[in-house]
Amino acid sequence: MLQLPELIEQEEITLQAGDTIHLQQHGEVKNTNVSFPLYSISMGSQEPDPPYLFFLGVYMA
Repeated sequence: MLQLPELIEQEEITLQAGDTIHLQQHGEVKNTNVSFPLYSISMGSQEPDPPYLFFLGVYMA
């Protein structure tokens, strides 16, 4: 199986980041002799209702 150096590095960085970065494989892109993972990368809480902070600024001249 062919492995791209960029995908290997991406996986290593995600592992080193711990809970900071989340890598999820959703499927594979397949060709005759090659298949590559289809990833999504997210940062932040994985909870359905995480706490958040929202700032809104209004500038009036």
